[in-house]
Amino acid sequence: MSNEKKLIAEKIIEINASTKTVWRAITTDESVQSFMMGMKPVTTWNKGATIEWFGRHEGEEHTMAKGKIVNFAPEELLQYTFFYGGYGHLDIPEHYQIVTFRLEKLQENKIRLIIQQGDYAVFGEGESYLKHANTFWEQAGNRLKEMCEGS
Repeated sequence: MSNEKKLIAEKIIEINASTKTVWRAITTDESVQSFMMGMKPVTTWNKGATIEWFGRHEGEEHTMAKGKIVNFAPEELLQYTFFYGGYGHLDIPEHYQIVTFRLEKLQENKIRLIIQQGDYAVFGEGESYLKHANTFWEQAGNRLKEMCEGS
């Protein structure tokens, strides 16, 4: 698989807010739930901690996804694994995506946020999953930008 193309969803946005404001938005359960279209995280927001994602399906709350925080550098980098069982794939390490939030300070109250998720190349339906993820992060990133700039 070394010569295969990686399938990584990516959203890059510039946000007119401090790194502290953006960091708080991506690591506070309530704000994450808001920009993640209702998916509610349950975690301690520490490196090595598990993270479970709850959402509503047919009126009832269910665990929708899970993972583990693998990098946590305040105001710089958040990375966690992400497994969504709804696709019907086995719960094995190869089927976990890596979600990355990288903050780059451009000016005092202006940052670049790089959001990535993948690699979808491990799935036969990878191109379809990538398209869905890019659409999701486009919407979530725009909502996150609005939240941060409004506070």
